Formats: sequence, C-alpha cells, structure tokens
Amino acid sequence: MLPSTFAGSPRAVHQCYMDAMALVRRFGKPDYFITMTANPAWPEIKAHLRWQETAAGRPDLVARVFRIKFEALLADLLERQVLGRVVAFTYVIEFQKRGLPHGHLLATVQGPDKIKAASAIDARVCAELPPHGKTCLL
Repeated sequence: MLPSTFAGSPRAVHQCYMDAMALVRRFGKPDYFITMTANPAWPEIKAHLRWQETAAGRPDLVARVFRIKFEALLADLLERQVLGRVVAFTYVIEFQKRGLPHGHLLATVQGPDKIKAASAIDARVCAELPPHGKTCLL
C-alpha cells in the first residue's frame, strides 16, 4: 500500500478529493471553473524550437512554458484579483493524449465579488476558437 504522500497513488488522489470537498464545505460552491490548455503555436514555444523541430518533440519546453503561463494566471487571480478576491481555489494539471498539458482550476470568490447578474457573466466569460478551416492540432 502506497501512502497518501506518494503523488498519484490512490490514497493521494482520495486525499486531494477530500481536501477539495472540505473547501466546498467551508467556502461554498466554486464560482469559476477555468480551463487552460497549452498551445504548441505559442510564440514562446516556437521561438525556442530548432530547425524542423516540433513542439511534440519537446515536451520539456511545452511543460515549462505552460507552467509559467499557468502561474501567471494564478497571479492574476490571487494577487491582482481580476475576478474579485479569491478565498479558496484548487487546481489539477493533466496531460492530454497528444502530450499537451492543461489545467482545470476551481475558484471561490468573496461574497461581494460573486456574480449576481447575467450581464456580469457576459463580462467575464470568453472562449477562443480557432479561425474557420484551421485547427490547433500538432
């Protein structure tokens, strides 16, 4: 039996789940579900690829750039409070079958910063879609 201190073990996953549920019990349901996916076309990645090299061949580079951008997202949420004062958050980073990292983040904001009207949702929610006829595949 692996202990809960061993990352990825069933006990560790269960412990993380219980911690997330404790946040919900204490602070209420999350207000935001944010997903961030790495893009192999990011200029920071393309600038460091060698001739005829693809992002799929440099998972170390993609993971580093993703981590820097994800930490910038966390700084925007927690320090700059772009969505309000965050009182609780949890996140998980996963890797897609294509090898690209992506993160899922749940955030709960303080009472006065909670969304109360549909117009507030429209002001905060956005999505990026690739141009017609183009895909974001490697």
